[in-house]
This record gives sequence, structure tokens and C-alpha cells, in this order.
Amino acid sequence: DITAKPNPATDWVAFDYTLPENEGSATLTLTDITGKTVESFSLNGQQGQKVWDTRDIKPGTYIYTLKVASFSKTGKIVIAK
Repeated sequence: DITAKPNPATDWVAFDYTLPENEGSATLTLTDITGKTVESFSLNGQQGQKVWDTRDIKPGTYIYTLKVASFSKTGKIVIAK
């Protein structure tokens, strides 16, 4: 599971995640609306938080995808300035 807040965001976004049992690592990928990768993070630990600094990110809608083995979850975040 993954949540992103605040949404819409201005300076940062905090992604809180919990991975499935027996999974200790994942990848969090952020893409723009055209599908271009903007950032990619490796996550370690079954649960935690990753903060994304968005001060240099253009305003708009972005898609985040948490990928673990055969599982993925996608959501949408809006960056407003």
C-alpha cells in the first residue's frame, strides 16, 4: 500500500508505504503525464516513508508507481506552485 500527502503539493510530497509480507525492497517511480520518468527511488524495509523534494519540479499532474516483485500500485499527485 502507498499514500501520498499533501496532495496537491508545493514543496514536498511524503510517500508512506507498506510492502507485502516477505518483501523488503521496492521501486517508487514518478512519471509526468506523458509517461516520461521524472524520478525513481529504491525503497528498503517493509514499511517506511520517502520524501520527494518538489521545489524544482514543474507544476502539473504526476503518476507514482510502487513496484514490488509481481505487485504494483499506481496513484496520482498534483504539484501546484
